[in-house]
Amino acid sequence: MIAIDLTRLLAESASEVLETMYFTGVIGLLDAGPAGEWVCTALDFRGSRSGSLGVRAPLATARTLAESFLGAEPETIATPQCFEVLGEMTNMICGAILSRLAPEEQFSLSPPQPEPEDWCGKWKRHTIATVFELEEGALALWLDWELP
Repeated sequence: MIAIDLTRLLAESASEVLETMYFTGVIGLLDAGPAGEWVCTALDFRGSRSGSLGVRAPLATARTLAESFLGAEPETIATPQCFEVLGEMTNMICGAILSRLAPEEQFSLSPPQPEPEDWCGKWKRHTIATVFELEEGALALWLDWELP
């Protein structure tokens, strides 16, 4: 599978999760996200092929997505909840990706973990990484996948 196919796969998987669980969708692609504080969560998956997936977003975007997901008022969302909701998003997007990449295979997923902001900045070293534009802001995904 070539990189452009993986980019489309990430977009389709992210769109599915964002539309059904966060009431938003992918508008397009960005060259880079905005400056400022970002939050990031990542998980590992194991199966016939292994890898990892990370999701990162500006804190303001993560807070808005958490509001939609939780049905909460803006002033009630604390930063730890942003990490929790982003972690759940990471889990759901990973499931959507793996079900498309290898629908007949079973995978074991680690729990999503928050990653330090400085670690988030290294995301371009991965197999595929892209930044999506949402109405709420930017959302970046990276995927490490053992290519055949």
